[in-house]
Amino acid sequence: MMSILLLVTMMPALASAADPAPVLACPQCGHWELDGASHGMTGEWLSIQPDRVDFPALGWFCARTLGQASEEGGAGRRRYRVVLGLTPRTQDCAKPMDGPGLRMQLDVDAGAGVEGSHASITIRSEAEAVLESAAWNVDRDEPCDAGSNAPFIACYSMDHARLYKQLSHVAYSVRRSLAKPAADAFARRFNPIDFAGKVEGFCDRQGSRHGGGSGATLLSKRCQVERMSAKLHELEAWQACMRTPKHSCKSPGQGFDRSDTD
Repeated sequence: MMSILLLVTMMPALASAADPAPVLACPQCGHWELDGASHGMTGEWLSIQPDRVDFPALGWFCARTLGQASEEGGAGRRRYRVVLGLTPRTQDCAKPMDGPGLRMQLDVDAGAGVEGSHASITIRSEAEAVLESAAWNVDRDEPCDAGSNAPFIACYSMDHARLYKQLSHVAYSVRRSLAKPAADAFARRFNPIDFAGKVEGFCDRQGSRHGGGSGATLLSKRCQVERMSAKLHELEAWQACMRTPKHSCKSPGQGFDRSDTD
């Protein structure tokens, strides 16, 4: 009798565990960070609302939903496919949109476990793919806090891409601000492409020393982010030093911390 009562008591919980998650009204909506993107767009972001897409790396668009479907994806999760028509935002998005535009498709899933937190995104013109990327919806789940190797690797990959772009921009700004002899000397001392390559080689060796598979990749990515971030701070501190009236500032070079990574 007690067993029957226990089973009856458990049945609602068992049923709810098997029930699919509620359907998201706007699975594409939110702030998306790009990971593994084509055309050098890893680390960029885009923001989607029902009627618009803000994508600084590509443009500002009005959006029209061309299709939306969902299905059960197992373990009570759902998968979504959303297709949007994008038109450059040159007018009020509430008005009809005419003329050629882009087609955006999002295949949205639960990522590391949170509904609608991950997506594969493709943006196409009539002739070619403008963007192909994985993406994380940080309004729903922050990949740096997701608690498993794959999302953490994604987090470091996005940070790495942003840091490389910042390093390249700062190096360009420094060269532009110096007279030609000093600019040439700085370029000989620091090259962001060579620096990133040397850091990657060192960090890959560090990762392989401490294991294999996703753990080694995670360690390498973290190692690269830490050293590129340190170099960015070093360049910024040198720029600040150069602006002082009586400066004695040593120009940064290709060196970085080569101590063992825990």
